[in-house]
Amino acid sequence: MPDSRHDFGLISRLQAQSFGQPGQRTFCVAAANDTEAATLWLEKEQLAALGQAIETQLGRLRSARSSRAVTAPDPTTAYSGDPTVDFRIGQLALGFDEREGVFLLLAYRVENEEQDRPSFSCQATADQFRALAEQIVQVVAAGRPNCPLCGLPMDPAGHACPRTNGHLKQAIPPVQDDDD
Repeated sequence: MPDSRHDFGLISRLQAQSFGQPGQRTFCVAAANDTEAATLWLEKEQLAALGQAIETQLGRLRSARSSRAVTAPDPTTAYSGDPTVDFRIGQLALGFDEREGVFLLLAYRVENEEQDRPSFSCQATADQFRALAEQIVQVVAAGRPNCPLCGLPMDPAGHACPRTNGHLKQAIPPVQDDDD
């Protein structure tokens, strides 16, 4: 595993969270071991892609029939204070360490000075990754529903779908009179 600035090792807690009202939400992945915590901020699309990547990794693990099962630390021992690591994610990477039997999560800051060195890394068990993937599905689904025709989010007040009439309904600006 690449040396990261903040290596949390095998974590006790890993969860997806959102804050705010649908349409105005912010998203993060929170991780903690017994001595420190991290809040990794990302976009909804990044969170959904992370969930899909985790499912893919878990599928590969099932097909490989890994024999090593690692037990996660008790989540009640996770650090509950303010995060010691808090940044917006620019890039994520997932992996699986066959020798140790754990999944790897690597996160790079948006403004990462050292592109080859992750800003944050941690290890998680298959059960922790499975639970995170399930949480991600719930968090993403709790937002505004997507239009079945165009895929854009639908607001409770209405939705101007570009596929219903072949174009997006937008007000036409008034013509400016040039009398000068």
